Amino acid sequence: MMIKRLSIHKLLLVLMMFTLILPGFAAANGYGGPGHGHGPGNGSDNGDEVVGSLTIHKYAQEKDAEKEKGTGEGGQHAVGDPLEGVTFTLTQTHQYDPETDKWTEVSGTPEEYVTDADGKIEISPIPLGRYKVEETDGPPNVVLNTQEYYVDIPMTNEDGTDTNYDVHIYPKNEIIRGKVTLTKYGEKKKHKLKGVTFNLYKKGESEPIDTNLKTGLYGKLSVKNLEYGKYYFQEVSTVDGYLLNGEKVYFSIEKQGEHKKVSLYNYKEPEVEKSVDKQAVNRGETVQFSITVDLPGDIQSYEKFDVIDLLDDRLEYIDGSESSPAGFTFSKNDQELKWTGDPSQLQPGNVTITFDAKVSEDAKANDPIENEATIDYDNRYVTDSKTTPPVTVIPTVGSLTVIKQDGNDNDVKLQGAEFELRNENGDVVATGVSGTDGVVDFNGATNELDYGTYELIETKAPNGYNKLRNPIEVVIDEEESEVTITVDNYKSGWELPKTGGIGTVFFTLIGLTLMSSAAWMYFRRQRSEEV
Repeated sequence: MMIKRLSIHKLLLVLMMFTLILPGFAAANGYGGPGHGHGPGNGSDNGDEVVGSLTIHKYAQEKDAEKEKGTGEGGQHAVGDPLEGVTFTLTQTHQYDPETDKWTEVSGTPEEYVTDADGKIEISPIPLGRYKVEETDGPPNVVLNTQEYYVDIPMTNEDGTDTNYDVHIYPKNEIIRGKVTLTKYGEKKKHKLKGVTFNLYKKGESEPIDTNLKTGLYGKLSVKNLEYGKYYFQEVSTVDGYLLNGEKVYFSIEKQGEHKKVSLYNYKEPEVEKSVDKQAVNRGETVQFSITVDLPGDIQSYEKFDVIDLLDDRLEYIDGSESSPAGFTFSKNDQELKWTGDPSQLQPGNVTITFDAKVSEDAKANDPIENEATIDYDNRYVTDSKTTPPVTVIPTVGSLTVIKQDGNDNDVKLQGAEFELRNENGDVVATGVSGTDGVVDFNGATNELDYGTYELIETKAPNGYNKLRNPIEVVIDEEESEVTITVDNYKSGWELPKTGGIGTVFFTLIGLTLMSSAAWMYFRRQRSEEV
């Protein structure tokens, strides 16, 4: 019994001595215990080799973000977002012997590591020594840190009181940011447009990242602090007199602090005007219409440009009278006249289209006929039309009133004077006879006289009055369409005696007296000569 108790006591004594000398034995041979150790010689046991670990925490941060000095310890607060996809190349330059505390230069083989979705690289175990750390590749949205630096494993803490075999480093990358300035021009660079509105998009995204951006006094707008990437501006509204230009204005931010400059032109709206060579026109006569179109500077990029004129039913197109400028093709469909433009063949500037139309004989007198022209266009971003104000043509008629009176006594109106009214071609357009009131009735024709120049000819004078020898010119026009003229006639100045009347006896007696006197004087003279 005593033997058994003695054996147990001896066994416990041996175990106690073993636990006391085991740590010293391990330290003497360069090994640490399992897990992470601190202090000289406290590395991880990797068979016969003492090793450590290296953890790289990679973050992206703004250029002016707070930067914290690394201590090599884990759990440090990091400003920024974990950065995936950064490639590091580690090359061992020295070995460390924890038994002799000696660092020996070596030529290690470079090895590459890439940060994961958490921005981390964990290398464990890693042989003790010094490593050159190089950042060799990374995402394009950050500034690559090309500066080499070195990491010791193990490393002594900042105050020199401890040794860390499990090193953590926290390298940062600046996020690339830049700015862009857009300048908005009119059709020429000297015309800078204020108040044009844009949205800003990141390429590939349907929703804008910024809206309602307006150009300022000099046609400029700027956006700062843009991350690396591809973007585009798109115009959403423009200023009066200009058409929207929906072209996407692309640019990219690729370098830290980059300032991109882009521009976009706006072109004026196309304009159209219509005119007519004369507004007051007789029925049956022809007028010429002109349509003037101001083609914008970007006309050749248009997808459509047509000119349309829908004639009033009281106007009749004169076949073959139209003129088609270069790039336009004319067609007619009933009362619709159309000039179809080929934008690729059109040139910026004014072009004029002309055509002739006849005013219907049945058009109501003095009832205005309105007509207008329209342009239909599509500049790839805006599909619209524009119509001219109405152009007016008036089928004109005038009237003529003739008052026949005694030239010496205007209160005496003369009846029975007969007249013809002739046009410029000499054709008789109306006849009439003055009534008891002296007014000539042209059988109603005086109420329906076309504008023009006429001749009024008296074909028969009133009884006892001289007939007019010369025609009277009458002008009916816009200045005077209702013409009234007074025509004077004068009485005859003598009267032939009647056959067998007192007038004949009087002249016979005078003749006999003269003859008797002549005979008496003759015979008296003869007697005187004889004496």
